Amino acid sequence: MIETSTVVPAAAERTRVRVPMRFADGYATTADVVTFDGLVDGREHLLLGLGDWRAALDRAADGGAAPLVRPHSECLTGDVFGSERCDCGPQLREAVERIAAEGGGIKASVRLTREATEDELVADGFVEGDLEAKWA
Repeated sequence: MIETSTVVPAAAERTRVRVPMRFADGYATTADVVTFDGLVDGREHLLLGLGDWRAALDRAADGGAAPLVRPHSECLTGDVFGSERCDCGPQLREAVERIAAEGGGIKASVRLTREATEDELVADGFVEGDLEAKWA
């Protein structure tokens, strides 16, 4: 018989800060930005707690409906710089508004590996060719 581990790593909060958010179309809200680590990949990640997200988690823990959670791959060009070559920025904007409107939930950023980031830059047409040679 082969035994497998059922131990799930526990995420540990590193930092929490309240941040006002304003999007290009004027939509504004406030989020708790929480950085955490302790996942199997060993990297630091972040989440945006929107609306009354803590109460939403408490209700779910007490058997209520689960809050909205939107995993979102980290995209510097779309999320931060507002690039029109990808739809990450508009996806982020819509997710934030929908979660806040529901009364609370979480937008979780998935940190990409360097290779995935490079693939995204090539796919969005920012660079051409082999990025490995360009990084060297």
